[in-house]
Amino acid sequence: MFLFTGDSLEYARVGFVIDYQNMHLTAHNLFSPNVKKGASLLHPLHLAQSVISRRGDFFKEQVTQFEITQVRVFRGLPSNKQEPQRYAQNLSQKSEWSKDKRVRVEYLELKYRTKQGLPPQEKGIDVLTALNFVEMAQSGEFDLVILMTHDTDLQPALKMASLNIGVRIETAGWAGLNKLRLKEKKLFHSYLTVADFKNSIDQKDYSRKGMEN
Repeated sequence: MFLFTGDSLEYARVGFVIDYQNMHLTAHNLFSPNVKKGASLLHPLHLAQSVISRRGDFFKEQVTQFEITQVRVFRGLPSNKQEPQRYAQNLSQKSEWSKDKRVRVEYLELKYRTKQGLPPQEKGIDVLTALNFVEMAQSGEFDLVILMTHDTDLQPALKMASLNIGVRIETAGWAGLNKLRLKEKKLFHSYLTVADFKNSIDQKDYSRKGMEN
């Protein structure tokens, strides 16, 4: 059960929903555009912990206890046939992140557009993210559910989740980028900085050489 002091949350079982590629690529473009994307991978649990820390900075004396009970991550999966190395790396990342049982990683296969000469594209991740976000808000298992994305296609899910009584809905993302908003009510948003980005980077080497060490 969560308690309020004004607009602050003193205690909460916290669930996170992370639109992974959106959060990864926006951070990469914003903070480290000159390095390889693989060098700026985000560890989902570290990212969630950065949000909790940022909330603590904002609410200061009101915050007493948060329990991150689940972090759901939604991401596109490269084809084993067309990109076997990236496929293997993605599965290794899932295995690593899921060592903490609070982290759940769900994939949908990327859609390849080789005939058009375009890079592979995520298909259905926004729908999967939206469904899980609303489900978590309705489940009664969380006092606070935080959506991490800059994708405005998830705005309807945010509105639907916010209709649930007994759960607080918030958003989080990178400072300087757009945040999701509702016309009906104001939601608290955690702005993450370059320091949070650096603290959230997954330091493990998922290259073939790194995995052999």
